[in-house]
Amino acid sequence: MDNELLTSVARLKVRLRRGRALSLNTQRFFTESAYALEMLNLAEDDDDEEIVILALELRKLMGFLPPLPAPESSPPPAAAAAPKAEPTSATRPDSGRYRFGPRT
Repeated sequence: MDNELLTSVARLKVRLRRGRALSLNTQRFFTESAYALEMLNLAEDDDDEEIVILALELRKLMGFLPPLPAPESSPPPAAAAAPKAEPTSATRPDSGRYRFGPRT
């Protein structure tokens, strides 16, 4: 199991016990997806923003959230579309002249 998942479940369990007097059974939470969804639904209905955020994070970590749709294809930004070519020494007008830095 992922450490982030375990930490989030522990934080949700403590917050639910303090805020809503709900006891989350962690073994059942990991083995029964119906129970996990029920507890996450209860957590999302809470007034505490941190509990709602934890519930959404857990949905994402456990794979209950559907993947986000791919963004519609839009024209790429001008900078990324065509990289600008560096001028070569043949195209620079004063390429033989000293510029910046110490002389050797």
